[in-house]
Amino acid sequence: MKALLVVLAAVTCGQAMSQQITEAEKQRTQQVWESLMRDVQPYRDSLASWSVEFDSEKWYAQNRVMPDAPEDYKKILDDLAAVEKLITSEKYAGVKGYFGPDDDILHRPQHWLEICKARVEITQRVVKRELSRILRPQILPVQLMAERVRDFSGWGLSEDGLAVVMGNREPIRKRTLEKASALFAAVGMSMEGTQVPELEKACDDLVKAAEEWAPKAKRENSATIASINAPLKARWASGAWRNRKILAINTASASWNVTRNAAGTPLYRTCNVSVLFEIPGYAYWIEYNGQVRENYQGGGAYSFVTSNVAPEYRILTKRTK
Repeated sequence: MKALLVVLAAVTCGQAMSQQITEAEKQRTQQVWESLMRDVQPYRDSLASWSVEFDSEKWYAQNRVMPDAPEDYKKILDDLAAVEKLITSEKYAGVKGYFGPDDDILHRPQHWLEICKARVEITQRVVKRELSRILRPQILPVQLMAERVRDFSGWGLSEDGLAVVMGNREPIRKRTLEKASALFAAVGMSMEGTQVPELEKACDDLVKAAEEWAPKAKRENSATIASINAPLKARWASGAWRNRKILAINTASASWNVTRNAAGTPLYRTCNVSVLFEIPGYAYWIEYNGQVRENYQGGGAYSFVTSNVAPEYRILTKRTK
């Protein structure tokens, strides 16, 4: 038994001695490490940023400034590709497992290689997470639209806003995500099927605001200008709005607002018009509010032109009158 212990002790001692690193090896390793640090330096910011994403438990993952522009994300991908090429080169083949002078993820080449190989996956994950922030300028109008609907008796819905309230979010999703098309292309992502939580939340709030006002809303205008009705119905029936069944057409006043030049000659005339209509299958009435404009042609004649005043909509609960 005593002899066995002596043998084990000798073997253990021999293993410990065989694992010792000589001063020459330490010096060479340090030199290689310092050389690697110099070569990696141009890509260090990209590597450090995605190192945090690789190990999101780190304290410094909080309160970071993330990139917005497609070129920023492309630079990170290009930088990490360059680091991968550097680490796997013959020059640094032996340094892969070295932990460096500080036990931190930023100083571990073996982690760097993992990060570089996962750069596309990490980048796409970051973009998905950051989309709501990146697209905030596009989401803000939807949020403001909901506020306007609440503040102005249900009015304020745009064409896209009306589509959202009617249950079709695809147009506004597409329009919003188009602003990030270059970003999607830069990181190899498809826009198809992508949803932005903040946009969906804004749309939910818009629907809620419109439906809250629907039972309380009363018709906007009560006057009429007979000459408006037939041309307006004809325009609606022949265009993209032909599925809108007109129930009533009213104006803000019974006469046109005529704009004249200094000599008193008419230039054009306008009137505010509201159109109550319904669409088959939709539970609410819809009210359109816009401007009709007609340019003066001479001899007392006017002709319709498209107004530069954007129309707006609101929904109303259906009632007998």
